[in-house]
Amino acid sequence: MGAQKFQWSFDKVDWGGPYCWSTVSAEKILKEVIPRLKLLEQSNWAEVQSTGSHAIEIENLIQAAQNRIKELYDDQCDSVYSLRIQGKERVFGVKDMAVLRILWWDPKHEVCPSKKKHT
Repeated sequence: MGAQKFQWSFDKVDWGGPYCWSTVSAEKILKEVIPRLKLLEQSNWAEVQSTGSHAIEIENLIQAAQNRIKELYDDQCDSVYSLRIQGKERVFGVKDMAVLRILWWDPKHEVCPSKKKHT
């Protein structure tokens, strides 16, 4: 699976939860998020993971995120994928084969706070 090219889709975006995309400016999406996603398309999943991106088990998310993923996926989802954009900014999605089905925008690294210092 790591050798497959990274792909992404906005077909499952959460427009109503605490980390929904409706709070993100169009400028931010167009100038920072999409260019980062486009750049990652040149990578395979192993290379994406080497940038600090990784899967996270649902039980390791904050309670609000756990509740929302259960609403959206009805306990059919065991983990989400945290994709590092820059600094603390993360895009969360559900990995479906080689496609990251983008779900949330987490600008402050709050969905699953790092236990490491200074991250």
